[in-house]
Amino acid sequence: MGSSLIASRISRNVLRPPDRAWPYGYEGQEALYVLFRSLVLLGVIGFGVGSACSTFIDWWRGSSITPLHLEPVALYTALMTALCGLLAWRHRRDWRRTGNVSLLLLTERSP
Repeated sequence: MGSSLIASRISRNVLRPPDRAWPYGYEGQEALYVLFRSLVLLGVIGFGVGSACSTFIDWWRGSSITPLHLEPVALYTALMTALCGLLAWRHRRDWRRTGNVSLLLLTERSP
């Protein structure tokens, strides 16, 4: 959610004209945002792979592995399902309010 808030702020900044602080325009903020978001995702994936490998090595050496507790996963799944449903409702409402026209898709289509 925090990433979405930052992305929405950057999307508003991109429309601003160049000024003294950003003489070539604000488009570079989008590239920086994508770079740091990608680095965070790579870090999360790397941590997960490292943790899984460590657990596998411990199992291979004969250590006892603690069982998983799936109760938090069920709560997280319910929360994310509700949040995604809320986002889908919001997008559908916005789609109808714009007369079934996506400004983003129109922007992508223009030469």
